[in-house]
Amino acid sequence: MGKAVKISKEQIELIQREADKGNARAQGTLGWMYLKGKGLARDHGKAFEWYKKAAEQGEVMAQNCLRIMYQKGIGVARDFGKAAEWAMKAADSGHVQAQVTLATFYEKGMGVAKDPFMAHVWLTIANEYGYRNWLQSIMHTVVKKGLTKRELQDAQRFVMNWQEKRRRKLAD
Repeated sequence: MGKAVKISKEQIELIQREADKGNARAQGTLGWMYLKGKGLARDHGKAFEWYKKAAEQGEVMAQNCLRIMYQKGIGVARDFGKAAEWAMKAADSGHVQAQVTLATFYEKGMGVAKDPFMAHVWLTIANEYGYRNWLQSIMHTVVKKGLTKRELQDAQRFVMNWQEKRRRKLAD
């Protein structure tokens, strides 16, 4: 079991001040505090608001948290289309859990058009980043079986291009 997180009044005030100034990491932290009720009263609506501010600035963890909130209907109406949008942003920034979720969305047609090719692409990318578990391996095998040899080659090129784009982005 995880350790209880104790947050002092001074720490909360500092995080709030930084969040109010537009610090994306502080905004994401406030989102987490409201979501989990850590140091602040649990409030899913406020959690969503703070995560959204952080996510719009490119904070990857906040983008994935918005994906989860939309996917599960936490603090907002359940919306797989919006969940997929935020999953794409987080996945494109290298968030492995978002990559696997996005693959699942493509595989099942949840919030996006069903697309085995894109499901394979995102599972391959997640695999390259070290996300390997039995469920993902089975899903990847099933998705791959539905693709032609040409589609698998195209998917590999897509992955290589994505990786190069990601390397350039990180180098900037």
